Amino acid sequence: MSAVLPQRGLALVLTTSMVGLAASLLTTTPFGLLAPVAGQFLLARGRAIALLNMTLAIALAGSVLAAISYADGTRDFGLLWAAFFALALCIGAIVAASVSASTASDFISRFTDLTGSPLDEEIAPELPQTLARDAAIDMDVHEKTVAALRDREQELSQLVDMVPSHLWRLTPDGEATFFNKRMADFLGLDVANTDKSGMRRLEVVVEMVHPEDAAEFRDALNRCLVTGERFSMRYRLRRADGAYRWMSSCAEPMRDHAGRIVQWYGLSHDIDDQMHAEEALRDRERELSLLVDMVPSHLWRVTPEGETTFLTKHMADFLGVDASHTFELDAVMATIFHPDDTAEVNDVFGRCLATGECFSMKYRLRCQDGAYRWMSGRAEPLRDDGGRIVQWFGLCHVGTGFRETERIFEPFFTTKQHGMGMGPTICRSIIESHGGRFWTANNETRGATVAFTLPLAASEAP
Repeated sequence: MSAVLPQRGLALVLTTSMVGLAASLLTTTPFGLLAPVAGQFLLARGRAIALLNMTLAIALAGSVLAAISYADGTRDFGLLWAAFFALALCIGAIVAASVSASTASDFISRFTDLTGSPLDEEIAPELPQTLARDAAIDMDVHEKTVAALRDREQELSQLVDMVPSHLWRLTPDGEATFFNKRMADFLGLDVANTDKSGMRRLEVVVEMVHPEDAAEFRDALNRCLVTGERFSMRYRLRRADGAYRWMSSCAEPMRDHAGRIVQWYGLSHDIDDQMHAEEALRDRERELSLLVDMVPSHLWRVTPEGETTFLTKHMADFLGVDASHTFELDAVMATIFHPDDTAEVNDVFGRCLATGECFSMKYRLRCQDGAYRWMSGRAEPLRDDGGRIVQWFGLCHVGTGFRETERIFEPFFTTKQHGMGMGPTICRSIIESHGGRFWTANNETRGATVAFTLPLAASEAP
């Protein structure tokens, strides 16, 4: 008879384990394993119960930490196992209390009936106290575990409310089920206040979107709810005081193990200040662009490698090109120099790109009518804080005439880099010797006029 009790207990454990495993496989959840856990608590005694409780408590703490630390599927997995371990601890506490309350008094008689011999007199008086102590330990572990869970839940809730953004949750149908405190304060209402007779909660939220953005917001959100695609949009949302603020929102679905959407989690940032700053920046860019186009000179920009990326309207009109087609500018700029100047311009500007020296020279450019006009060009590099060249900005303009008209006819005075300064002097001498006149005059707008006259007959000479 002494082997009857262990054999029955082993059979109970094996049977419950098989049933529990089968239930877990069929339901794809761990809760079927609660049956073998209960069997273990029924058979365990003394320190074995405490060890079993400690193991479950450690597993519970690990599951709670995993649920807090991770998101999406991992978070759901952690919460599922945390619930399992919490229930297991509760079952252990109930079994231990039941054993101590209802079975301690008759354990001696049952043992006598099964073995045919009375329980040892030294052990019998201590048995109820031992069972009660084990039950007290189990209940203490359970209470500590529940308190730890409550603390973690409060901590998580506080963290969510401290996030400097709006957090929200929707059902698969789009009904709002949660606003964090920051969002509730912004809207002036909580989720419970979105319940209105004859209206879905989603429509109540859409009513708070700016009228110009509401239709697009509704269509985009409904499309994502149907397709499961990620939601992302900028729109204006009405604050509790009636003012509209720009929001940048995104939301993604949380799915179960079968891929079905069970919740939508969203995040909204207040970007109103950013939007106004961007609008102000665009206004300044338009103003600067207008001012640049009003400059009566040709302005251009190239990369550190020499690729043209910008022309002012003044220069684009002069060359007869479309400045908006930036991919064509570099090819056009390679063909606008006079054939006699192209090689020198490329050599001088190429050296400046390599050394970072300022570019300055005179050359001829072909305008839209095919004629070449002399230009005075200059370019300087723009550097970053580290001294690296990030852009080249250049300016060129049509000659405005002679700066020193009175010296044009002086011998050896020249405006060319390799000139001798004798051309105008010789020409003037020849023309005047034939009774003519040779002179220069600056135009009112740009350039200069060089003119001469000769008498038609010798008798007309002075």
